[in-house]
Amino acid sequence: MPAARRSGTLQARANLLLAVALVLAGCAQAQPASSGGPGTASPTGTATPAGPPASSPTTGSYTTLDALASVQPAGKAYRAFLQQPSMEAGIYLLAPGAVDGQEVHARDELYVILAGSATLQVDGTEQAVTPGSMAWVRAGVDHRFSAITDGLRVLVIFANAPTNERDPAWKLVSRDDLAAAAADPSRNVWSAFLKTSTMTAGLYLLPASVGGDRPQAHATDELNLMFTGGGAFVVDDAAPQPIGSGSIMTVNAGHRHSFTSLTGDVVDLIVWPAA
Repeated sequence: MPAARRSGTLQARANLLLAVALVLAGCAQAQPASSGGPGTASPTGTATPAGPPASSPTTGSYTTLDALASVQPAGKAYRAFLQQPSMEAGIYLLAPGAVDGQEVHARDELYVILAGSATLQVDGTEQAVTPGSMAWVRAGVDHRFSAITDGLRVLVIFANAPTNERDPAWKLVSRDDLAAAAADPSRNVWSAFLKTSTMTAGLYLLPASVGGDRPQAHATDELNLMFTGGGAFVVDDAAPQPIGSGSIMTVNAGHRHSFTSLTGDVVDLIVWPAA
């Protein structure tokens, strides 16, 4: 690799690490709750939303982390904002020193740590989590947060497809792991860090110099969380939606969508639940 390109790639990785740290640390703060869990356990053990989720239009939906923080009731640990046949998504809040009362879930889930620090106790191990950490936990695996030293704010994504016991019980992805994505200042890059029977997740890196990508449609629903960057997001023939750090875009299966008019390097988390 030419020295100039290698230097640009290393700088892009450094920028990615810094961007994830700053964007997540700068998320709008909501008052963390003292206990609870993402959903409540029904008699069959299925996790159900603790509050009415927002409905999604035919093509998808758009919101921001700031908007979600502004509507989460004080003291409410978990609030779902998206519920579709393929997935559910919500925000989970825990105050410093809180006892995490969540029970074992009947669905696979992905945690994205947005703010705060804690220890994730999962399947008999203890894993430190900080802003930018992500943890996938298979259905039926015992887990909870402990040693919460800062108010914890977590994006939770449940996959509704049946779990597969051949998948790992859990997987932790650190902020450093994310920064190792093969950023390239001259082209768009997709870097997957999770592939299971029920969910695929990874980072989509789009340099501002490239300007965007081509419209494409997928066979599954999609959730995007922008860590950094700016521009517009287009679904089908709708008017471009301005986007920036903290934007959350969902696209229903079969609908064309693209990034365009980029005003900064985009680092976008994409999650695809199984159909």
